[in-house]
Amino acid sequence: MHSYFKGILILVFTTIISTSTLAEPYGHYDLKKILPVTETKSGKTYQFDVGYLDQVFLDIYKHSFAPLLPRFDSPEDQKRALHDTQALMKMLNAYISTTPNPNYQVLGRTALVNHMAYTMGVSEARATAEKQYEQLLSLKPNDPNIHFYYGLLLLNTCQLDKTIEHLSASLKSGNNGASILLATVYVIAGDNKKALNTLDTQLKKVPNDSNAKKLRDLIASGKAKEVVAAMQEKSCVKK
Repeated sequence: MHSYFKGILILVFTTIISTSTLAEPYGHYDLKKILPVTETKSGKTYQFDVGYLDQVFLDIYKHSFAPLLPRFDSPEDQKRALHDTQALMKMLNAYISTTPNPNYQVLGRTALVNHMAYTMGVSEARATAEKQYEQLLSLKPNDPNIHFYYGLLLLNTCQLDKTIEHLSASLKSGNNGASILLATVYVIAGDNKKALNTLDTQLKKVPNDSNAKKLRDLIASGKAKEVVAAMQEKSCVKK
């Protein structure tokens, strides 16, 4: 993730929004259990153990997006999680590439695994995640979760217009939680008016949304603008 976005997002998602969750130990997993092989008369057969896949998947997710940046209990945990993420990425990508009509849920998990790998430093995973998010949206154009995570990935690559497009689509499709990140991106893009309008709309829907209130106060006070201004010279943030 670009350092200038890191500064803004950490400010919003740790200082402004309550995120008291501390790092927890990352688990120990046998990834062979995810895709067990059964020998039959006609040859080998494979079947996902979706329950075990989700156990590993959610543990990696909890650490790689916490909040939006990897957070681990120890360097050893981080190294093991990265190893598991890369192995899981290879396994799931192989399944997707050899399956004409992959299961939508498995495809979604695969895209997120590639996305998580990218946040953990595997740069080549980004293009694969983008391709898979596009594939998911071709199947379900109004999936609010896919729009949200695709927007988050695009933000990491400084594609602000496309980020706003997908976060707006996520919000329009019913993901009210997208309003916080969308408003933040508007601030990054230099459009505080749209940021405030986004938060005002959210507060009309959910008057007790304390996070939206905190972020609105931050933007209205000019503090968010100061953070962006301090980073303009070395970023793609609009001057």
